[in-house]
Amino acid sequence: MEEYIRVEVVPEILKYYNKTDSKVDKYELRSLQGELNSFNSCLYGLNLSISGNEDYSFLLKTIVDDLERQKLSESRIRFTNEAHIYNVVVPIFKKLMFQKNVKFVPDVPYALIKDVRSKEKLDPLDGIIVVENLVKQGYKVAPGKTLGMEHCVVAVEQLGRWHALSLAMKELNSEQFHQEVLSGFEESTWSRKSGVQVRETITICLKRLFKYANYPKNSKTYEAMKTLERENEDLLQYVEKLIMSSRKSKLSVLCHGEYAQSNLLYKYGKNETPISVIPVDYQLTRFASPAFDLSHFFYLNTSREIQEKYFLDLMKKYHASLVSTMSEILTYNKWPKDISAVLPSLDSILEDYHQYGAYGLIYALFFVPWMMGTEEEFVNINKAGQSGNRMSAEFSNAVWAIGGEAGTNAVLEIFDIAVALHKVNI
Repeated sequence: MEEYIRVEVVPEILKYYNKTDSKVDKYELRSLQGELNSFNSCLYGLNLSISGNEDYSFLLKTIVDDLERQKLSESRIRFTNEAHIYNVVVPIFKKLMFQKNVKFVPDVPYALIKDVRSKEKLDPLDGIIVVENLVKQGYKVAPGKTLGMEHCVVAVEQLGRWHALSLAMKELNSEQFHQEVLSGFEESTWSRKSGVQVRETITICLKRLFKYANYPKNSKTYEAMKTLERENEDLLQYVEKLIMSSRKSKLSVLCHGEYAQSNLLYKYGKNETPISVIPVDYQLTRFASPAFDLSHFFYLNTSREIQEKYFLDLMKKYHASLVSTMSEILTYNKWPKDISAVLPSLDSILEDYHQYGAYGLIYALFFVPWMMGTEEEFVNINKAGQSGNRMSAEFSNAVWAIGGEAGTNAVLEIFDIAVALHKVNI
């Protein structure tokens, strides 16, 4: 592998930085296993010293060398989507921007996924993505299990700018947006071709809500829970409809797909105040409602206090960032029509959230307890799942035990807040 990276990948990195005439004085590739954990990829640190005393540091990702993990994480689809973002989408979006130094993604000098549709087991080198090491520039993951208000403001403003690119491009060149930007993506998890194991696990996780909830029977939350319980009988069909319906909305955008704390790298100013953020890992990107990203962010990454008290404030921050960026892009590209007529209103953003926020809510009901799980609880899940029957009572009980009573309470609280307070439709 080391020789392949040196011979095939490094020259492309030099080409990206216009350094083809430079000599590589130092080359270092080392495994980051044990330092950075990733179920979906094998991670390496790649460091280059180029003549002229220039040092470059990268994170290199390859496909994990494990057939079961490849199937479970849908490795080919993930690497295909991420390579398309970096190779096609980002260059198109950059041309729209008058502020060329604004960063929505890290520098990615190399992203390749080979044509491997016919292979059952992929080779690690069938997919390689090289990303600049943002840690060297002072970026890092925010501390703690949830994000504080300052981190949330920076995150939603950046998300507004990202979504604005899609909305502006649909106005400027809808044909290019649909034919070039969207055509390179594949659906993951919510497709009849793949994602079965993940969907089965999510279905079981949702049953935890139905098993332990004790909402008043005349409440909106109770009615929504019963609706979700019926839809959970065929969750794939429900989410497929949600995705397809959202794509018909005027507000539909290119969503990050997993806008979560672990995928947000912050830069800090004085007193450790977050001043900027760069999202990473665009492997689950899809065309859908902006509420897919927003709801995923709110229910997986924020505290109950923020969800209850500051939801509307953060939605206003998101909206202000979206419309100002969209206006700047349309003005810079000399759009001939009335710009104000196409800028989304805050009410339309909120209504869209009510309509499609169930997407992120479902993921939160699945994943929040897992974020609270202990090593012993995960051992029990793995043991229960070894039979291959994920619908067994043993496996279900092991899943419902993740995070203990606190995990169950978190599920009940998140659902109630989403439905009763945020008015998410089920």
